[in-house]
Amino acid sequence: MTFSYTTTRQFDKRFHKLTRKNQALKDQVFRKISEIIANPEIGVPKRHELKGLRGVHVDPFVIIYVIIGDRIVFLHFDHHDQAYNAASIFSPAQMEELKKRFEGFGSP
Repeated sequence: MTFSYTTTRQFDKRFHKLTRKNQALKDQVFRKISEIIANPEIGVPKRHELKGLRGVHVDPFVIIYVIIGDRIVFLHFDHHDQAYNAASIFSPAQMEELKKRFEGFGSP
């Protein structure tokens, strides 16, 4: 199955801020994103208030994403110590809204 992907504004903002002066980190993140797109199941499924989300480490950072149908939505990118607290803002209601928004889309 071929997956398409999109990013949230929050992901883009944090990614830009954290990789602006660090090309090595930017390259690592792009490689990890390519791996996720090739096999979205590599991320560790989260539990409790983050249920439905997946996370992949690019030490010491974490990429948090969700799989909706044939689309991967990259939600957040941050240092491990802050990533999960920030990702908890994606409430179940917000996740349902995301699912509704992307389930109707076909692959670009």
